[in-house]
Amino acid sequence: MQKTIVSTVMLGDAPIERRWAQENGHALRFLTDSQVREGLAGQAAEADALLVSYEPVDKQLLQSLSRCLVIGRYGIGVDNIDLDGATEQGICVVHQPAYCVNEVATQALALLLDCVRRITEIDRLVHSGVWGPCSLPIRRMNGRTLGMIGFGRIARNLANKLRGFELRLIAHDPFIPKLEFDRRGVQRVDLDTLLRESDYISLHCPLTSETRHLLSQPQFHMMKPGTILINVSRGAIVCEQALVEALRDGHLGAAGLDVLETEPPEPGNPLLTLPNAVLTHHVGGYSLEARVEKSETLIRDLDLVFTGQWPKNLANPALKHRTPRFQRG
Repeated sequence: MQKTIVSTVMLGDAPIERRWAQENGHALRFLTDSQVREGLAGQAAEADALLVSYEPVDKQLLQSLSRCLVIGRYGIGVDNIDLDGATEQGICVVHQPAYCVNEVATQALALLLDCVRRITEIDRLVHSGVWGPCSLPIRRMNGRTLGMIGFGRIARNLANKLRGFELRLIAHDPFIPKLEFDRRGVQRVDLDTLLRESDYISLHCPLTSETRHLLSQPQFHMMKPGTILINVSRGAIVCEQALVEALRDGHLGAAGLDVLETEPPEPGNPLLTLPNAVLTHHVGGYSLEARVEKSETLIRDLDLVFTGQWPKNLANPALKHRTPRFQRG
């Protein structure tokens, strides 16, 4: 039976999605940026599936989706979707928890090395005509401590990549079994210990009400002078104003950020001019291979939902206890 899919996301020319829709007789419609800004409620009211990236899917929008079976999130995090509201409406939310794990871990490592070796700062000096002995305070990495806040797939992948750097690795994550830490040679610690003992801190936790502004002024004061912060998770985990102050006064040595509290940043955002802030525009998950996997994984879950089966990557598993709509597979 033909389904109507409305998408706010077009990856390139979306060849994978277009071919899948054509082969299965589905109607696939991509929204323009102006249509998204006008509001999804009117655009997606008759959709059987709504595909989004970072667009907010709140309770009001959910209530307008009278036919919707599934909301597909192109990515890992689902903090932009009201999961409880979707469950109440009987709508599956699918995401891609294994998507871009290697890419984001690599981005974290790249930002760390950039900050430690001051690559971006030195690049700017060279482009401005400076050439000569380096006067920047660059320190050796080996023997130092790297702490990971969150120890899910991405952090564990990063830990594997760091094995040759002769670092002491510690991590805080109350939801991950100790065995996962032990098998990678990572010491499990509480958050305060991690903040006090780390020379480098890398964020890998989801954005929730508990983790919003997890790092703010009190936490920065607990850190060693010169600590380097890496964030490839979500910008709002860090209080940006407190981060700017810590970078300005030198208590933090540097920050490598792939995510910001407000994206895109306002033109006057001080992070844009701080020399010890290295910024990338939320591209940590990107690679040509990951883009293909993203589309294929989402399509497989849509096929399962459209044929009355539970999707593999269900973000709101509480739905299984509320509706008999799907077969248990």
